[in-house]
Amino acid sequence: MGFNLGFKGLNIFAICYSGLLTELINKLPPNRLMKQKMMTVNDIIHSKLFLYSDCRAVLLPVITSHIKELLESRDEVIMHFSDMK
Repeated sequence: MGFNLGFKGLNIFAICYSGLLTELINKLPPNRLMKQKMMTVNDIIHSKLFLYSDCRAVLLPVITSHIKELLESRDEVIMHFSDMK
């Protein structure tokens, strides 16, 4: 007995899976495990899941937020070291 979701079922599953991935990324401690977090984001972006526009709509706001956080934290570190000179 096969289980056929059809296109709409697959799309709903993919969107739900995208939501789970965003929860996973958001649950990682801020300013910790940044390398692993960015490697995970990279894998998500290069996955087939990212090809679906509905999934990108779920994933992109979270991904861009974490990239912004990473860039801002690096700017703060650079500014701190430049102030020490």
